Amino acid sequence: MTADALVRAPAEPTHPIREWTTVFVGTGDEHHVVAEGPKHRDWRKIGNVFREPARTAVLGLIRKCIADRELKIETFEGKVADALGPVGAAHPILTPDKSMVVAVQIWSGDPKENPPDRPNVGAWEWVLSSEDNPPPPQLQLDPGAIELIGMSARHQDRSVFGPADLYTRSARLSDTLRHVRQIRDCRVKDRFDGTFTIRAETDVTCELRYAERCVEGPAGRRVRGICWDAGTDEALVHESMLDAWLSTMLASTSGMYIAVGDLSYQYPYWLKWVTEHVPGLGHGVSTGQTFALHEEDWPKIIEWVQQVRKGPVSGTVRARRGGGGWLKAEFRGFLLDPLVSDSIGVAVISPEIETIPDEDS
Repeated sequence: MTADALVRAPAEPTHPIREWTTVFVGTGDEHHVVAEGPKHRDWRKIGNVFREPARTAVLGLIRKCIADRELKIETFEGKVADALGPVGAAHPILTPDKSMVVAVQIWSGDPKENPPDRPNVGAWEWVLSSEDNPPPPQLQLDPGAIELIGMSARHQDRSVFGPADLYTRSARLSDTLRHVRQIRDCRVKDRFDGTFTIRAETDVTCELRYAERCVEGPAGRRVRGICWDAGTDEALVHESMLDAWLSTMLASTSGMYIAVGDLSYQYPYWLKWVTEHVPGLGHGVSTGQTFALHEEDWPKIIEWVQQVRKGPVSGTVRARRGGGGWLKAEFRGFLLDPLVSDSIGVAVISPEIETIPDEDS
């Protein structure tokens, strides 16, 4: 059946027009409703949202959508039509690599009665390691998530994204650190949700809602997540981020470059740039996907990671420059707040950056 069915539905339904409902896909028919329109629905089981025979019809529609990984539209009759309306539609949300369906957006009603627009739901996936001394998690983003976190067009034309792409645009550091703990400590089958207050590069702000689940597959552990605009009034979003906006402004006017990093893995990596990132850094470094420091600097970096838990550290490091060579800079590092975490550090980097060619490094 094609989208043409949306304009050939029977008239005069006996039910109200519904919002698009976002269903997080589980195993078998164990799916959960996480949103109705922009509103969070706290992982409600399908059976608690749809009753027979509507439940059977909705599950069948979801199964077909998952199997074919494309939009599915069906007409309903009898008691199903009485409960759901004459037409049902299911739209898949794919993982960033498009290998499987992570969620399904469903709608039912009469398309002649101005059905709501389908909201943008993005997807991301965290690649986790099962090693004893694991590397940091890697982040993959789909186009919907890239749009929702407010990434400008000049930063989209690349193949590598990373944690800092998400967290740098999260205005409240507390939201970021809460999510970092969720990802770091999660076990297979754990599920969690929350919000980020997003400050986009386009000056658009929003409250971004997310829902995630930790899964085990042939390639290892993953945290699969979806995100959507929570629909919060923009004035309230601005009010909630005033403290973050002021601290960022003060950091930027200092002339220094400031980044927050995670020290809990086999090598430290950037979580969030409080200011603009150091000009000239390679994409892997600037996104937090890789740290890319000079191999000769690693012995002292390991020593600093141990020392910073006792007090501030300082020194000179070299990071990979985009296009080749190295950037050399002075920095001062300290723990953000030892009472909150002994693994979240802050680096204040001098604006005096020296460029070193590869042959001289």
